[in-house]
Amino acid sequence: MLEAELIEVFGESDPYKRLLLLAEVLPQMNAQNAPGAGSAMVKSYLVIDRSESDPIMSRWVSLDTPAAIEWTTTVRGSQARDVVAQAIYSWVALDGGAGAVAYLDEVPPSIERFNLVRNNIIKGVGAAGDVSIATSFLGRMPDDDSRKFMVLQMTLQLMRKGSDTAKAWFESIPNDAPNNLKQAVFVLLLELLSGSDPESVAQWYDSLGLKPYKGGNAVYSVGGGYVLLDPAAGFDWILSQPPSASREKALRDATYLLLKKKPVEAYTYLRGNMANEGMGPTIFAYAHFYSSGDPEEALMWAIRVPDPKERDKAVLLPLQLLGRRNLEAAQKWLVENQENVSEKIRTRFMEEFGEEES
Repeated sequence: MLEAELIEVFGESDPYKRLLLLAEVLPQMNAQNAPGAGSAMVKSYLVIDRSESDPIMSRWVSLDTPAAIEWTTTVRGSQARDVVAQAIYSWVALDGGAGAVAYLDEVPPSIERFNLVRNNIIKGVGAAGDVSIATSFLGRMPDDDSRKFMVLQMTLQLMRKGSDTAKAWFESIPNDAPNNLKQAVFVLLLELLSGSDPESVAQWYDSLGLKPYKGGNAVYSVGGGYVLLDPAAGFDWILSQPPSASREKALRDATYLLLKKKPVEAYTYLRGNMANEGMGPTIFAYAHFYSSGDPEEALMWAIRVPDPKERDKAVLLPLQLLGRRNLEAAQKWLVENQENVSEKIRTRFMEEFGEEES
């Protein structure tokens, strides 16, 4: 009897022997005795893990998908999540994902099972399914954290087969796919790929030409990793992109990243290059980063921020912090730099600290 044999297998304490025994027993499994395998898993839930339950569910789904899926609705607790996940994943491998997508329509969105089914449809499609199903499926979802997680799952599964496979999926997504899907996939793919070889990713990015999906965080998704690898080359690449809000954000965010990850290298490079043409956004980030640790260093650069509104923001915080630590030094700085400080900032300073010294 399959149920009894599996319970005996699960009782083996040596994990290697247990897997060998499981491999001997599984070929005996058929559509008729598969429910016994389910009973064995439930009775042994304290001693088994997914290394045992996954192959059993995969086998059951291949023998009788409806029965296997129905059985998963009877399981409770953490084991329920494991068996549902593997059942859906295996189902997608059988038919490319169409059956599981149709089944999802029967699951109320308000219950935990809905997310389990949905997430494992995407994992299954990424591993061995029809990627067009994922494109349609993800395109119908709003651009929120749930979809970002699922796009990540899909992309990681595809990247197991190589980065070209993930790129091919991205390129197959229509430019007008709903809910900003193409840009979301593009940004995530850039982030994943640039972690190991940002220079090659930058070349691929440039080869795509001017495209509508190159907005948002796209430039930073490449430039951030590139700047960490080689600050000069990374910032040069960001500056080579067409002027845009995306480029300015990339310059600022890459500066923060470099300062946090490699502060000594960042200090040396940025101090020597922030005054260069196009590097204005880096000055704001640099000044903001040093506001609390070294407000005088921050102020020295804050007054060089090109945009007046941004300059006010960059000056105010370090000036306030300096005033709280050394009011005399702050007042002296304000007098010496009054031509570079707006009336708004002087007023804010006087409201908190009183008249500056003359």
